[in-house]
Amino acid sequence: MPINNGSQIYKAFRNLLREDKSKNTFLVDEARQEVLVLMKNNLKEIDIQYTPLHVSSVVGYKNELIQVFIILLSNAIDALNENKVSDKMITIHIVDREQYIHINIEDNADGVDKNIIAKIFDPYFTTKQKSSGSGLGLYIAKIIIEQNMQGKLSVHKETTGAKFDIKIKKKL
Repeated sequence: MPINNGSQIYKAFRNLLREDKSKNTFLVDEARQEVLVLMKNNLKEIDIQYTPLHVSSVVGYKNELIQVFIILLSNAIDALNENKVSDKMITIHIVDREQYIHINIEDNADGVDKNIIAKIFDPYFTTKQKSSGSGLGLYIAKIIIEQNMQGKLSVHKETTGAKFDIKIKKKL
């Protein structure tokens, strides 16, 4: 769901930076499941692989984590389609570690060009046509993970595609 005009961008940022939102207890795997249901039509031709996570509750912002999942999956879908990958695959791997949850989202769309990887989280940076991308998705995802959830979001080029690594604290 791309943001198309200035007023939508303003509203998205205003909601993102609100201080009156409340933390909730939720399971990361429930957020993942909700996103896969929401995006099922977009994921029809893609092999989604994941390992279900059975973990204690996480205290944080479930809707914001869902937004990050949607951003990362939407970008992966776009990359798979742009690169005309025949056997499209996205892997979601969630691991419960002592104080953190590690989430990896990886596609097989050939990865992020090494010349732009350092700019990928910059605001308004996009490799898409202006009509299909604002350049704010990954920037917003980084704000959500690193500022609102006290975590870390990074990207790496793997052999077959891009791999986004998310590390969030179990309790904020």
